[in-house]
Amino acid sequence: MLLELGHHSATALVRELVNGPRRYNELLAALTSLTEPALSAALHQLDADGLVRRRVDPGPPLRVLYELTPFGHDLVPALEAIALWTLRSDAQSTSPSTLQRENGSQGLPPST
Repeated sequence: MLLELGHHSATALVRELVNGPRRYNELLAALTSLTEPALSAALHQLDADGLVRRRVDPGPPLRVLYELTPFGHDLVPALEAIALWTLRSDAQSTSPSTLQRENGSQGLPPST
């Protein structure tokens, strides 16, 4: 399961579902970097892992909704912490003092 969460599609789906259930077409419109097959596969895998639940509302009209399970909601703080760590890490790795330490230079990025 951890490897699947490393994929952009899985974390993006969790992010989209954190505020409540969404229909497939809403997810597809919100996640423009995903193709229909990629979205379908990610939803299926997250459902199999117990993070997302597919719910059919009989209607009329018939609606299929996807939502985070309690297990999926438990994952959100961990993903937020990783996102914050990534932002801090990126900021630190591009600071002049870090570049100077790594390159022995005046804080300029290495030449290519």
